[in-house]
Amino acid sequence: MTSTDTSLQTRDGHRLAIPAGLSHLEIGEELIASSNNAGAWLFSAKDLRLQRDVLLKIIVLDLEDREQLVTDARLVGNLKHHAYAQIYSLDVFDEKLYIAFEAIQGQTVADWVSQQVGQEKLVLLQLLDLARALAEAHQAHLITGELRIADLCIDQNGRLRIQHFGFAHRLAERSKLESEPSSLSSLVLDDLIHYLAPERFSQKHASAESEVFALGVLAYYLCTGHYPHASMSGLSLIAAQVQVDSTQWNWPTTLSASLVSLIQNMTAQESSKRYTMSQVVAACETMRENEISTSPSAHILELQTKLDKLNETQRRKKYLALGLFTVLLAIGAWRYQEYLPTYIQALRPYSEALALNQGDALLEEHAQVPRQELLDQADKHFSEVLTRTPQQPQAVAGMAYVYLQRYQSNQRDEVWLQKAIASTQQALSLDPKLALSQIANARVLQWHHKLDEALVAAEKGISLAPQNILAWHAKMSILLEMGRQEAAISLAENGARVFPKDRYMLDLLGGIYLARGQFQAAEQVLKRSIERRRDGRLAYALLGVVLTEQKKDSEALQYVQRGLEVNPSPNLYGALGDILLNQKKFDEAANAYEKAVSMQQGVAGSYVRWLSFAESLMWTKHRVSEAPAAFERARSLLETRLQRAPNDASLKVNLAHILARLENRPAAKELIESVQVSDLRSDSGIAQMAFVYELLGMRDKALQVITSMKDMGIPVDLRHPIFEELQKDPQYIKISSSN
Repeated sequence: MTSTDTSLQTRDGHRLAIPAGLSHLEIGEELIASSNNAGAWLFSAKDLRLQRDVLLKIIVLDLEDREQLVTDARLVGNLKHHAYAQIYSLDVFDEKLYIAFEAIQGQTVADWVSQQVGQEKLVLLQLLDLARALAEAHQAHLITGELRIADLCIDQNGRLRIQHFGFAHRLAERSKLESEPSSLSSLVLDDLIHYLAPERFSQKHASAESEVFALGVLAYYLCTGHYPHASMSGLSLIAAQVQVDSTQWNWPTTLSASLVSLIQNMTAQESSKRYTMSQVVAACETMRENEISTSPSAHILELQTKLDKLNETQRRKKYLALGLFTVLLAIGAWRYQEYLPTYIQALRPYSEALALNQGDALLEEHAQVPRQELLDQADKHFSEVLTRTPQQPQAVAGMAYVYLQRYQSNQRDEVWLQKAIASTQQALSLDPKLALSQIANARVLQWHHKLDEALVAAEKGISLAPQNILAWHAKMSILLEMGRQEAAISLAENGARVFPKDRYMLDLLGGIYLARGQFQAAEQVLKRSIERRRDGRLAYALLGVVLTEQKKDSEALQYVQRGLEVNPSPNLYGALGDILLNQKKFDEAANAYEKAVSMQQGVAGSYVRWLSFAESLMWTKHRVSEAPAAFERARSLLETRLQRAPNDASLKVNLAHILARLENRPAAKELIESVQVSDLRSDSGIAQMAFVYELLGMRDKALQVITSMKDMGIPVDLRHPIFEELQKDPQYIKISSSN
């Protein structure tokens, strides 16, 4: 672009207007394209007035973060440390933030390291300089989020410089809100993964603590010329980042004990145990004063003394709180006798076997009644084992299963699934004959729609541990998804005898009878399930649907409402929505479906829930305008599933439904016609195909699917309002009256 242009075209198709105040800039190459829906680009440029090279960052301003991003940019401009690139101008124009700043000349960090590797004194000086710069930013509540060698350089004076300040913590939050699946794609870049603290794989956005970790990794690189897990990539690298403590890294014997200790304290697994950036500065200053040549033991003693002084106030507060707690406990012990067993348990000696057994028991209880606190407790037990024995296979497999349940529970956060995959692979490599390893593998494969392989893994789990109820649950769920109802019924009936307190397989058995139209059998089974566990969720939801099918609407609502009182769940809100929709109470149905996708009460990451909510909005009086956004949300979540299973027929049918509602009828038509009835494994998938054809106005195709359902003995439920006109069609009347 020349200085006379007023806009520029980005590689991803955006046209960005250039404010008049930057007309003196000649925009050059696009260095970094926008990703993750973050809306940020970086360009090289030349200042024609001062004849110097500059960089231009352009950031789209959203209503949610507009003020904060502009404030952050101004704060960066006020940072005094020389490590930061100088900001020359800051403009807000056309709802975008334009920042022109210094283009630092020099050499890459990798080149510098190759020349200086092993020079601890130089490394310490660079580390101290960068830590001081970051400490200043942290005091201003700023996080770079881009601390890696690709975003640093050594200037012509030999100083380590931060080439550009990315406001990554703000943009990452925007990506998380707008495009959860694509936000993961930035995490799978090996170069970035090396710098990610363990909590980043669940928390996503950067923090002061994670930046200290990244600086520690950078320090390790400056000392050794390579990353701690340089030989790893992909999922194995993620697993190492999450589970391997820095004390187990490969530490060269030539490094001083004091420098090793500093880096290990910067890269502690638990963020609460890491040094703050101010402590890093203090440690570096102490080491610099003493020189690297001092004896390691003396240096560590002096370093600890300085850090102790830095934390003296905090320690005094802790001691005061501990003393106060002791006094209060002594005075009020008689009032808190019921809590004494908890305190006593905490004081018992550690037992690996006990911790593993407790973790397994909590997972089994969670399978009966999913509650967040059960997962948290199981996580605690397995983590305790891994802290002491990082390669303990049962604990690794237990954490894999915990990650899977966290993924399934609410947000469908893809990071949890990636952690589950990494831990599952590690567990299988450690002990493939461990039942829990196979069970976790079965569930991972199921989420990837590799059902045949998943079934094999589940059956291996049962053969290795016939009394492991999680293996039975996995097999039951996979058989249902495969459409193998007879095998699922047999397994459920057998499981009901083997596990007399289990309700999960009874719930799924009731669901099978419901799908088959055997409503009385379903009702009996589901009531048995409620007798076993009155705090169960799924049985109440399914029973509500079963009773509605038998025209027992009043009793159905009673069971659903009772379930909501006992233990609210997305299934129950979904069942309530189904009942109300069938009763043509569209506004009330939409309210129920909305709760099923809410952050507080539902599964906000489920495309199925969002699709039900979006469709219900289409039939309301005053909320139709909200439907497109809900369908878009459903599509974004569904596309994540399609990336894992691009040929899954049921996913294609659901996407065709969404595309039809989003007025992309040609794409919807092409997609639905690519699916055959024989491709669909579930009855609900076939019924959905008829729905989509009717929605597209392809009545003949819809009637063909309904005929196929009747021929296959599948119950035909046409109560949805989309089928009102179809039921008046003479062809349908002929089909319905035939045998």
